[in-house]
Amino acid sequence: MKKMVRYKYWIVCGLSIAFCSVLVIKIIVCERAHIGTVVTSIVPSSIGAPRPSIDPVAELYADGRKQLIFDAYDVAISLFHEYLENYPDYKNAPDAQYWLGVAFLSKGDITKAITTFQNFQERYPLHPKFDDSMHDLAQVYIALNEVEVAKVILSGLLDKCHQDYFLCNKVKNTLSKLEVVDAL
Repeated sequence: MKKMVRYKYWIVCGLSIAFCSVLVIKIIVCERAHIGTVVTSIVPSSIGAPRPSIDPVAELYADGRKQLIFDAYDVAISLFHEYLENYPDYKNAPDAQYWLGVAFLSKGDITKAITTFQNFQERYPLHPKFDDSMHDLAQVYIALNEVEVAKVILSGLLDKCHQDYFLCNKVKNTLSKLEVVDAL
């Protein structure tokens, strides 16, 4: 199975001498998971500006996302599990459930990815990531070599994805790759 890679780009422009802004490199050590995985990110900071209060629950979710972005799947899984166990009704719980499925898929844990995506779809059918979770579930079935199941999912998704141009192109590309494989 092809490893999913996600990148984050930071663009800094328009800094002037009159507006004194400093870029600070922030090191995030994932202490909650008790694994010394280190992730770096760049955050803008102004000299002398008061630091905003940080919501620890939102920070837990954000740390899980950062770990996922930097391919630290075990740490991300641990953080998303912690989030969902302790804050199942908090505002980012549906997103944490979705990204947990992505982490399992990226790690190659197919069984847990299927279960997680199906749970997400049952609990949050109106969530904005629902269609993405269907595409990801199709990817799981492709990895299991159940191409016909994946085609049914993708065809159904193609019928309703006209509102999301990016997703529609993803679905079309996946279907065309499956057609090429069938032709061989």
